[in-house]
Amino acid sequence: MKKVILVSCILLITTISFCQSKLNLTGQTFEKEKTNDKNFVKIEFKSPNTANYIMFGTLFSGSSYKDVCPCSYSSTGTTIKIKCLCDDKEIYPDPIEHNFTYDFKTNTLEDIDYNHIWKQK
Repeated sequence: MKKVILVSCILLITTISFCQSKLNLTGQTFEKEKTNDKNFVKIEFKSPNTANYIMFGTLFSGSSYKDVCPCSYSSTGTTIKIKCLCDDKEIYPDPIEHNFTYDFKTNTLEDIDYNHIWKQK
């Protein structure tokens, strides 16, 4: 009987640890810090494993654009890996990939690869 209780406790602790290791950003939007006033990039987290990478702004010609790229992401602890495939293969032939660290204190994403801060909106 003691072994059954011990095994049950270990399984419960393992399950709780696994559930806490998944960061759920569903419904949250993060915008990359602006480098200029004409272009914006944001990520909208749609579910526990899908998001949209949205780029919009003004081209040199003066015309505006908006690109929405569907993404998949995974998280472990505070680390998030995202991969987005854009429809416009002429402009974005390769997937857009980012690795982030989520900061609970500031509600920001720090882009590990490009050293940018993404603020929650």
